[in-house]
Amino acid sequence: MERESELYHLLPKFPGYNSKTDPTIWLDRFEPYSTQKTWDAEKQCNNFPLYLSEDAYYWLRDLSDESKSTIANLKNAFKDKFVKQEGLKWARLTALADKRQQNETVEQFGSTIDMIDRLCCQTDDNRLESFI
Repeated sequence: MERESELYHLLPKFPGYNSKTDPTIWLDRFEPYSTQKTWDAEKQCNNFPLYLSEDAYYWLRDLSDESKSTIANLKNAFKDKFVKQEGLKWARLTALADKRQQNETVEQFGSTIDMIDRLCCQTDDNRLESFI
């Protein structure tokens, strides 16, 4: 039987802000990881803090008891805190990391960055409509 301490290395801890870890991807990995370990909802709630560090751990420590009462509430609180805010950061960093194409004018490149910035602040439905 595996010891709990041996499990920590299989799923990296999510540190929160200023992280290279995308919160959406991390949460997407936590879910199948906990399923593979056959954790029920209560065990998921109990183990969730073990996979957080730095800012994310302190955020969870200060979270209301109601938000920590179920895994669904906990995931929603995590998404509200990190996915929404970090999603904006990731999209903006991606836009800034893009290099201007050889045939692209500075104005065109600036327009692309402006569009990405505007899309970051929209709802998912509005973003989808922008691409259709």
